[in-house]
Amino acid sequence: METVLRSVILAILRAGATETIEASPRRLALATLWGAATAIFAASGLGCAALALWIWQIPQLGPIGASLTVSALLFAAALAGLGALRRVLAAPAAKPSPLATGSLAPLLGEAQRLFNDHKGAALAVALLAGLAMERHEREK
Repeated sequence: METVLRSVILAILRAGATETIEASPRRLALATLWGAATAIFAASGLGCAALALWIWQIPQLGPIGASLTVSALLFAAALAGLGALRRVLAAPAAKPSPLATGSLAPLLGEAQRLFNDHKGAALAVALLAGLAMERHEREK
């Protein structure tokens, strides 16, 4: 009985992973497209703001002072962006798989105990789960 429960749990886990993998390429392509468009708009806006600041600062600081002020501001923005990029690209802490850590054993033990105590209900749930999975596969 333990092998049946183990294979049911593994099948459910695999089905969830498959749906995630199938949806990934489309979501990644859309995220790349919107990210590129956002970067273009942000760069255009930053360029216009820098030009406006430069023109505004020329009477007060002169041409050299205005260019240094704008370049310092852009350099500070670049450093902030680099910090944000570094934070985003930092690898998240890997969570160990339940199968690798052996934490599936208590779950299987509890499932075995529940099955022994409530065989009829467990078989009804297994039947309903099978019907639901079959319906899910048909809708794909």
